[in-house]
Amino acid sequence: MTRLPVTSFRRAHGSFSFRPCRSTSPTRKVRNIREGWLPLRRGIQAHLARSRGVHCDVAQILIVSGSQQGLDLSARVLLDPGDTVVTEDPQYLGAREVFRSLGAELQPVPVDDEGMLTPGVPARLAYVTPSHQFPTGAVLSLRRRLALLAWADRHDAYVIEDDYDSEFRYDGAPLRAIHGLQVSDRVVYLGTFAKVLFPSIRLGYVVVPHALLPAYRGAKWLSDRHSATLEQRALAAFIEGGHFERTVRMSRTRYGERRDALLRGLAQVPGRPFEVSGAATGLHALARVSGLSRGDLERLIGLAADRGVGVYPAEPYYLNPAEAPAALLFGFATIAPDAIREGLALLHEAYRRL
Repeated sequence: MTRLPVTSFRRAHGSFSFRPCRSTSPTRKVRNIREGWLPLRRGIQAHLARSRGVHCDVAQILIVSGSQQGLDLSARVLLDPGDTVVTEDPQYLGAREVFRSLGAELQPVPVDDEGMLTPGVPARLAYVTPSHQFPTGAVLSLRRRLALLAWADRHDAYVIEDDYDSEFRYDGAPLRAIHGLQVSDRVVYLGTFAKVLFPSIRLGYVVVPHALLPAYRGAKWLSDRHSATLEQRALAAFIEGGHFERTVRMSRTRYGERRDALLRGLAQVPGRPFEVSGAATGLHALARVSGLSRGDLERLIGLAADRGVGVYPAEPYYLNPAEAPAALLFGFATIAPDAIREGLALLHEAYRRL
């Protein structure tokens, strides 16, 4: 990613490279390493309270090696083989495969413009991406957030809230996280730094319900003992120095420009065959292509690839691919506006050859 304050992060990283980790006791040092660097967890606690309405104790925050590990630990703690998991349909493939690997039964629930419908069956847990549903981009409405929490209370279930790119909201004010609306401490909140900074940082966090803390700490210890300590200390200094929030603001502006270039380009295709959804937030948008069969969509993807343009179907994200609409997924975070416009011109050329 361009123009991020890499120098600031590198300076923070270098300042800790040869500095010993001080601790007043071996026990405190082990707990600090296992659960995550305490100054980093305090920085996350303050950021979540300000930006997402998530109010938690610092002891509830567990640093993990990317949000995917947070999801894996959550599944291992909460699920037994044969347990039912409510998932959005379509859904994030990384979540689907984690649940399946543990022998869970998936209960898909459709998604519309208000996000996932309220489940109608009991389950052990529900997995949702409410701020920017993956891949449709729908934002779970307030009434459905409250209904999901009521469902969890009725069925003694937990909710995994994957808030993977909520920092990038372009239109209107964001809704409060589901975690900030709960009363009964049933929400596991997942977050990541990879979207804001860079994928190679591999640091994320889980806000864990109080009753599950011992199990999560044990699962983390068995998994990899602790996440990268040096990177945690550097990131804590990066947040404390105000660089993280400045990066979020800068990135939001840059990604907003790229999103606007994508939307304008798709709207200018004659006949307006692309119906875009989910572009109010996040780093991707979904576009349904009117009048195309599944075979036509495959041909369009191939013709675009011949011109050096990569576009991807929504089909793999549906539990039953035959039910998927003719739709394409557009990621825009790493592509400059001029390149987006050039790519869309080539896509339009491919579309005209169908």
